[in-house]
Amino acid sequence: MSPVPENCLAAAEGYRRVQRPISLCARLPGGEWPSDAAKSMLLKFGGAGTPKEEKEEMLRTLQELDPVARAEQLDAALRVLDGLAATNRWAMRRWPLRLPSKRVALGCYARLLDQMSAREPGSGGRMQEGGDSRRRRFLLALLRESVDTKGVYALEGQARQRQRRGVTMEEMLARTPADLETPTYEVLDSRPTWEVRKYDDFTVCSTDPTREVSADGMRVSAPSMGGAGAFQALAGYIFGSNERNEKMAMTTPVLSRTAADGGRKMSFVLPSRYWQITLGAPQASLADSEAPNGVADTQTDSMSEVDEGDRMLAKVPPAPKEASGVQLEDGGGGFLESSDVLAVVWFDGYAGKGDVDAQQRQLRALVDVDSEWEAVPDAQPTLMQYNDPFVLPWKRRNEVAIPVRKRQVVA
Repeated sequence: MSPVPENCLAAAEGYRRVQRPISLCARLPGGEWPSDAAKSMLLKFGGAGTPKEEKEEMLRTLQELDPVARAEQLDAALRVLDGLAATNRWAMRRWPLRLPSKRVALGCYARLLDQMSAREPGSGGRMQEGGDSRRRRFLLALLRESVDTKGVYALEGQARQRQRRGVTMEEMLARTPADLETPTYEVLDSRPTWEVRKYDDFTVCSTDPTREVSADGMRVSAPSMGGAGAFQALAGYIFGSNERNEKMAMTTPVLSRTAADGGRKMSFVLPSRYWQITLGAPQASLADSEAPNGVADTQTDSMSEVDEGDRMLAKVPPAPKEASGVQLEDGGGGFLESSDVLAVVWFDGYAGKGDVDAQQRQLRALVDVDSEWEAVPDAQPTLMQYNDPFVLPWKRRNEVAIPVRKRQVVA
């Protein structure tokens, strides 16, 4: 009698398209998921011939699992890859041509995971979870990207190609989620690796990035991830946990910077309909400011007054719930406090602390020797991250910005 349940053996032979592609088969006696089923899942995702629709259904099924079951399935797949890396050096080589070998395909996953794990975790508390959680996130990101790629061999080739060449601002713009609103700016000056922008005012919601995940808050997919509590609070506010129960669209980027009290601060950008308002002003004053010469029209009938009130209310962001730890701020939450003109450098990867510090030092050095611009003294830098944590490092857009001004010419 085989110790592997019959339904697990069926899953290892291949997924039937008429069924859910990822089978929640019974665990082995030791409590682990069977390696054959995990290997089959990896090969289906990584196969060049697997239809996109089938990959999409597999990914949807995996993402719909409860966090514990999803972690167990990903751990089973990671054990398969770890075993391959430890025992098969031949499969761990990158071959010049795609070979019809399952072990070689799995080797592509293992090498990509090693490359991703070697990079420093993200700063700002967003991606500093423990080793196991990080590796699960990396693998899930690879599986998600495999849906739109002709196999894991091609995915690895894409990563190698992008890592060999420099990244232009045009490519960074292409990496920005097209369906998400972002602050508007004008490019005043361009250099090969950085540029100077003049930003329009925008409004944010902010919180402490070190806060804990709340049991009463919205569900987060990776509660062990650093910054998960801050994301939970800010996303909860955006998705309707506010005094008006108003749901708003997500935006980009996420901003991380030093707060006025010396602590850290994470901010989400609010939708643009809230950018042209001064927070904290009474609604009556806001309505009056729309009238000519700042004087309200006293002849307006009551219905018009109601319409005007509704219109102004639509421009004022909903207040955060009491004790939510979320604050509303204009001026980008301090981003534009020193100047609305900023020097910006772009880079990919996970924006680890070492990477961010290096980019900041490089940007300051470039500005220091520039003939037209100089850094504003004592101004704080800001990290901007445009992609969600499951986007692969070579497809990410990150930026570090420092306030600048026109260089003073000494007579």
